[in-house]
Amino acid sequence: MLDVEGVEKVDGVSAVVGHFADEFEPTPVVAQVDEPRRKNIERNHTATHLVHAALRKVLGPHVRQQGSVVAPSGCASTSRTTGRWTTRRSPGSRKR
Repeated sequence: MLDVEGVEKVDGVSAVVGHFADEFEPTPVVAQVDEPRRKNIERNHTATHLVHAALRKVLGPHVRQQGSVVAPSGCASTSRTTGRWTTRRSPGSRKR
């Protein structure tokens, strides 16, 4: 069994990186996906798109997503804007 640790580009193609428990002879393989982990990654990937859409809606179309990190436990995103930040409040928001 191979415990997959990641996927890297090697000579322009994707290569699976991980460790085999024992020595092996190359043979056909069957890949198994950890479904709960994959679902968490899918949800967090969608969240990065929703956050970006919200930023564009509030700040304007000049906001650009520069990158993101998506993991089973959460996500992070970097955005850039050339517009000005304002203190505009949305309708119905309360002053603090």
